[in-house]
Amino acid sequence: MDLKVVAVSFLLLVLCSEAAGYQLLTWEQANTAVKGVLDKVHSTGVEKLRDIYDKSVDAVGTYTSILTDQLYHWWCGEQ
Repeated sequence: MDLKVVAVSFLLLVLCSEAAGYQLLTWEQANTAVKGVLDKVHSTGVEKLRDIYDKSVDAVGTYTSILTDQLYHWWCGEQ
């Protein structure tokens, strides 16, 4: 619930800050401003998720290689 309040407050702040003087924005201008902000937020979120995924895959790959090597030496022994 708190996230919704923050999001609505942020959108109202963006809409009000884009007003020229005392005139309110037209619907098209407000729509464009909100879409621009949402695109920035979305692209940043996707980049963060991609970074987290890449780091996780690297870590899992490293530990999988170590485990495979240990199992191989345990099973086959030193020859």
